Amino acid sequence: MDWVIVAATVVIAFSALASLWLNWRLTQDNRALRKAGTEPEVVAYLRQDRLSPMVINLALENVGQGPAHDVEYYVDANAQDFADHDVLDIQVGVRRKVRTVLPQGERVERAVGVGFQVLGKDDEGNLDPFRVEVTYTDLRNSRPVSKEYVLDVSEFSDALARTPPEKEIADSLQKIEKHLDHFATGFNRLHVETV
Repeated sequence: MDWVIVAATVVIAFSALASLWLNWRLTQDNRALRKAGTEPEVVAYLRQDRLSPMVINLALENVGQGPAHDVEYYVDANAQDFADHDVLDIQVGVRRKVRTVLPQGERVERAVGVGFQVLGKDDEGNLDPFRVEVTYTDLRNSRPVSKEYVLDVSEFSDALARTPPEKEIADSLQKIEKHLDHFATGFNRLHVETV
């Protein structure tokens, strides 16, 4: 009968250990779920401007589930390449604070440049790919999170025309002017027959 008591005690001890391990795992999973539900996640990417599709913007967006605090970005790129492609709104090698608080789902944009300038201006090639480092904390000001993204404007080469719409309009107006000039000077006159 003693062996039954010993066996029952061993089974109860293993059950207690298994229960303790399962509770520890559940605690870890709950902590991870709570963190996923409240932690910010700020990403950097390029996008076309909503109002002017010819403009390419650098977007910093909080895609996480909580507000981001002290959002900053740093662009590591060739400064001469940025100058050659008329990138004026983004400074290379300078850490810039975007917002004190960036709420969940919010986005901040900075203009990179106009499509025909950054996508092969004159005989130059496209703007070289550049690295953006994004740094932020959560509202508890825990240790800063730093993430790096490599951005390349060449992914917009099919979406953007290399000729700006203003130039196309100007060319069309010049063609209309030539046709009207022909009517005024008599060259290519309209032949009208009256009866």
